[in-house]
Amino acid sequence: MSPNAEVFRLKSMCRPDQKDHIMNESRQAPAQASEAPDSCAAGKRNRYFRSKQMRAGDFSLEQRYGIGRRRMLTRAIAGWGVACGFELTSSDEKGGTNRTLACGTGLALDRHGRELVRMAAGPLALCDVLLLGDLQKIADDKARAAASGTQAPASDPVDFKCLLQAHYSERNVDRVRTDDGCGCGEDEWNHVCETLTFSLAMLACGRCESSEDGCMSCGCCVAAPAQPPDAGHDANPETTGDAPVQLPADATPLDRGPHGCLCEWQTHRPVSDGSGDLCTCEGAAIAIEDGVPLACVTIRFDECGCPVIVSIDDACGPRRLVKTNDLLFDLIRGCDLTRIVDVSWKKWHRKGEVMPWTDFQAYFPSPSDSARQPRAPVGPVRTGFSMTFSGPVMVDTLTPDCVKVSVRVAEHRGGWIESDQMPVVDLAAADPSSGDPDGTTRSVSLVVGGPWCRDEIWNGPSELDCEVACVEIQVFGDFILDCRGQAVDANPVGLRAAPSGNGTPGGTYLSLFRIAPRG
Repeated sequence: MSPNAEVFRLKSMCRPDQKDHIMNESRQAPAQASEAPDSCAAGKRNRYFRSKQMRAGDFSLEQRYGIGRRRMLTRAIAGWGVACGFELTSSDEKGGTNRTLACGTGLALDRHGRELVRMAAGPLALCDVLLLGDLQKIADDKARAAASGTQAPASDPVDFKCLLQAHYSERNVDRVRTDDGCGCGEDEWNHVCETLTFSLAMLACGRCESSEDGCMSCGCCVAAPAQPPDAGHDANPETTGDAPVQLPADATPLDRGPHGCLCEWQTHRPVSDGSGDLCTCEGAAIAIEDGVPLACVTIRFDECGCPVIVSIDDACGPRRLVKTNDLLFDLIRGCDLTRIVDVSWKKWHRKGEVMPWTDFQAYFPSPSDSARQPRAPVGPVRTGFSMTFSGPVMVDTLTPDCVKVSVRVAEHRGGWIESDQMPVVDLAAADPSSGDPDGTTRSVSLVVGGPWCRDEIWNGPSELDCEVACVEIQVFGDFILDCRGQAVDANPVGLRAAPSGNGTPGGTYLSLFRIAPRG
């Protein structure tokens, strides 16, 4: 008899009020004598049946199971860090002698999957911020000196580089009196309020470091082929260590390849039990060891030992971010990358028509009559070949080797294609746009050698006199960095001249057009 037939027979023998009971009993594994009493502590939940009596411990078990499983999935799938918000701003008060730190609304997850929610934006009272390590001792010393009137003479204030973190915390609220029927009840807390607490801790050596993990190493994931033992071989693993390894199967054409690296990462990823300890402090239970970094700040202490904000040094670098679906989708599309959004020659980019010589010549300013003389000194020439970027790029990365311009013509003897390189001697950057940082630009023009421009473009004769030539412009995006230090996504797409970009940083922008001969 098949197992399915046995199940059907079992169901047919049950009355409606017994069926669920029997099926649940049939799914239970027999108890093992050696099983520890708490072996199911991580997965125990209530099972309901008629006439079941629920005690406070049973309700607590149900709540603990639901919260524990939710946090387990959160830390395993979503990870931890800032999910959104927690914008930090500082402002001057009292004529610039004091500054306040304000924090916006936000949601974060700590290492154990606990939610940190801030629903109201407003200033942070730094005197109420938790001071960790040596900061608390410094504050206590100043407070005691102020209370005893033994402050040291006024001197230059001492600044401290600190890490601002948010911590999950909870506290009991709404006290009630229990009634045991005989007037001997006791006080209890009716609810738990989940909130968050901010802390400050000194940075090691003053360095503001990222909380994101670096890339893990990946082995080749090779394994020895399975070989059945025979009478002539010893099956001891110590004697079969030299067996040839078996490489993974080749990837299919539409696959990225065997996912042995991902398997290795996930296999060695530890399983957190979610039991991060909470430390009691002034009536609140705080996850001190599981802070979520928000920013690196500089503070100093006033005469009463209260921290005062001096500056927000970095509100992005130390943050670990929760990779939400929207964020990952934007990253896949390359929304964070800077692109080439315009080129001055886009009308002719990869077109079938040939650019008239006069149009090509117009990209090069006409020299003066004296400069047209064959041996007259002439300086670099700023051309009309320019590019515009979608965001600010760093000027010091815009060097002549970022661009290569080649001119190809057919030689007369056998029709071979000869290529000559245009002498790009500099890149002229435009001034920073409004709101962009200094040392950046959004537009750049090609500068070529003056003698070449005079002889090849304006005077002649040259290789451009008799044959249609092909101009090839290459822009090496890997060399050009935007204001965030990311390589420009210069990858060309199809026939369009701009914008560039296939969603990956770097790449080479390639543009071609043909020009008519000068003759």
